[in-house]
Parts: sequence; C-alpha cells; structure tokens
Amino acid sequence: MASTSVRVVGATPAKRRGGASMIFAVVGIVVALAAGGLYLLKESTQPPARTPEETIQEFLSAVFLANDSDRVKVVVCASWDPADALTRTSSEIDPDAHVSWDEVRVISITEGRVSARARLGVRLRDDIRPSHYRQWRFSLVNENGWRVCEARPFIV
Repeated sequence: MASTSVRVVGATPAKRRGGASMIFAVVGIVVALAAGGLYLLKESTQPPARTPEETIQEFLSAVFLANDSDRVKVVVCASWDPADALTRTSSEIDPDAHVSWDEVRVISITEGRVSARARLGVRLRDDIRPSHYRQWRFSLVNENGWRVCEARPFIV
C-alpha cells in the first residue's frame, strides 16, 4: 500500500498568530511591571500624608528643634519661602529659649483650608519648666497635602 501524506493547510498562519499573542502578552506584562515600579518609586519619594495637626508639629520641629529650612520646605505652602518661614517664626521667640508645644488642635476646616492653634511653652535657659506659654495660630492649605501658610502668636 502506498502511504499518503496529509498536508494541513493553514497550520503556519495559526502558529504565527500564537507567537504574536505571546509577544503581546510579554510586552503587556513588562509594561505593567514598569508602571508598578514607577508608582512605587513616586510613592517612596513623596513625603508621607499628614493630618493638619501632624503638619503643624513637623513645622514646629523643623523651626524650633532642627532650625532646618529644608525640613520647613516640605510643610509650608508654595507662597511662603522656607527661609522666610524659618526666620519669621523663630524671631517670635527668644533665641536662647527652648520651645515645646502641645494642645495642637484644628479650629475650623473649610474646602481645603484649616485654621488651627497650638500652645507653645517657652523655657528660658535656667528654668526647669516653661517660663510661660503662648497661644499660636496657624493657617494651612491643602496643596497635595497640608501645608502651613502662616504661623504667629495670638496678640493679647
């Protein structure tokens, strides 16, 4: 008997389509991994989201404990120069005094704006406890996170 060979017509194009699908799948996975990596990089380089109270505490730490305009820059609004914020805020307190704070509270919040207050304790060099306390007010705006736009003592 004679053997017959069967030739399947169209086998080659189907094989090509399977290869193209595989290439698109691999490219899709690579693109998804790259997008995920960029997202994680962006999230890791941004400062953490803070509440208004945490923003004020970081601002006060940057001014009175660290005296660091780079730290101030992260928590002040775009319209307030960090060096000016540092100078203007620290000039309200005796340069030889140690500053502490408590009672940081939001007073009002309206559409991306916050008014808050805090009690600052001022301890002079020879004192064990704060010599006096002063109420301060803060204005914050939400610019991709809360930012301090004004910090000053209440005038009594």
